[in-house]
Parts: sequence; C-alpha cells; structure tokens
Amino acid sequence: MTAKKQAKQQQLNRRHLLMAGGATGLAAPALIGAPANAMPLTQEPKVEKGEIIYLPMFDAKAVTARDVVIWLPPEEMRTGPLPVIYVNDGEAIFDANASPYGTSWEMDLILHMLAHQGVGPVMVVGIAADAERRSREYNLPTVAAYFDDVLGDLLNRSCGGENLTGDYFDFIINELKPYVDANFDTLPDRDNTYMIGASMGGMLPLEAQLSHADVFAGGIGMSAHLVLFGPGLQFSDYPADAGARVEAALREALVAHLPAPNGNRLYFQRGTVDLDALYGGSHTATAEALLRKGYNFGQDFKMVIDKGASHYDTFWKLRLPEALRFMINGA
Repeated sequence: MTAKKQAKQQQLNRRHLLMAGGATGLAAPALIGAPANAMPLTQEPKVEKGEIIYLPMFDAKAVTARDVVIWLPPEEMRTGPLPVIYVNDGEAIFDANASPYGTSWEMDLILHMLAHQGVGPVMVVGIAADAERRSREYNLPTVAAYFDDVLGDLLNRSCGGENLTGDYFDFIINELKPYVDANFDTLPDRDNTYMIGASMGGMLPLEAQLSHADVFAGGIGMSAHLVLFGPGLQFSDYPADAGARVEAALREALVAHLPAPNGNRLYFQRGTVDLDALYGGSHTATAEALLRKGYNFGQDFKMVIDKGASHYDTFWKLRLPEALRFMINGA
C-alpha cells in the first residue's frame, strides 16, 4: 500500500472509530482497523508556529503510558506565565503527518492567530488516547451514577468494562499537571486551566466541571457524545426509551453536581448529520440543566448547532477559533 493510500485508509479507520455506535437507537458496527492499544504518534510532530515538546509514552501510574505533546507559543509571545489547555485525543491536534489518522486540527496556527487578536497566548498539553480503554476513560461517571441497573449494565458492556474516567483525571491532575507546572512557566490556578475534547472526549470537559471544578475553569466539547454509551453498543436488549432515561440522568446529575457559575465557561458543538444527528436530546437536556443552575446562555455556556456538519475533525476545526475565544475570554 502506498503512503497516500495508507493515510487515506487511516482517515477512514478513524472516521469509522468515531462514528461507531454509542447513540440512542443506533446499532453499532464493529470497529474496523482500530489500534489494539495506545494511539502513539507516527513521528515527532512539527508545527509552523511555536514550539513542540514531544514526550513519547509518558510514564504514568494511574493509567497506561501514552504519548504527550506540549505546544508553546512563539518565544516572543511568552511575556509571562501561560494558561494551560489539556486536550484529549491529543495525537491529532497539530501535525497531520504525525497523526495516526492523517488529520490534524492545526491548533498551532489557530492559537497563534488568536494570540494576535488578544486571546491568550496559552500553552497546550495534548494527551494521546489509549484506544483499548478510550470509552472507559472518556465518559461521564457522575451522570452514569444516576442510571438504573439496566442502563448501567449496558453502559459497561458498550464501553468494554467498568468506568476508568476517575483514573484518567487522577493522571492529569496528580501526575501530568504537576509535571507541566514544574517544568514550564504556567499559571497553575483553576482560572487558567482548561480542557478540550471531541466525540467521547467531548464529555470530559463536562465531567471536569461536575467533579473537578476546583481544577478546571471551563472547556470545549466538539460533537460532545453526551449519550455516554461506547462504541460496542450492539445489544438486542437496548431499551426503546434509553434516550429519555439518559437525558433524565443528565438533568438530575447536572443540577445536583454542577458548581454555581463563577467564571467557568462551557462550549458544546454538534452537527446534524450522521452520528451527530442523534445528539439533540442529550445536548438539550444539558442546556436545560445549565439554565436551571443559573448559567446564562452566551455568557456562561454555549450550545452550538452546525447544520450539515458531521462527526469529523473538519467541522470541529472550523468552530475551534470561536470556541477558544469564548472559553478563554468569554467573547
């Protein structure tokens, strides 16, 4: 297979991985071409703007080892300590040639542009996923605690085992963040620490507010998979009313556990095609709970719908400048 055909196949594999199952009323196909373990970068990533520090297979105690990519803005922009954004699925955010999927968000170019517009500068810590554990680490355990036994069992089966999101946050908060703050000139306080994710990773900025609002000031969830179920949802006993039950759990959990709005900002995006077309109920339930907690739409949170957009990096990248402006500057 030529390098060009291999890159194309990697893109198709990733698209299939992201779109496989996990939505109300959708029977998922099996994953095709998904890596069996960690998703390492194919090479040290390169950027056009700023500087990359590549930490392959960063050693960890709470989770499996995985690649970490740290981006710093150009030196002339580093006039003081920097806010830090932690990004899930960090193997695909800078350099398409280094990504196992052949795609990239090109965050270096976006953040460089925004810094010239008064947003930031910031530094980024991209955390590569472990494909085998991804749907167990990227989830909403605070919401899942409000599931009945039937939904709880389905959730664990669809994700391939019991939830590991707590371990993932333990890794970020107690291992990775201390390393970053000790080795770089950061603003380590809660008001300058953020999280970004897409698809199942897009749930984690919400979980960060539910269980770790003392650490994270806000976040961005692109095509946020707020239906919770993982890619292995192929069960004949999936209830017809599961979507309504998930939405009820979202409302109850968010009202019970979200902190009062205090400068923390959440930005969620979804499309209307393919898997994203099935997110409407869960995103609406989340917005309703935020409003009940006193969050103001447009000030404390945004729920954006992109008509015609699907579950793919291209559409997330298009929305990223607006989302970052809102998360960092509230504009």
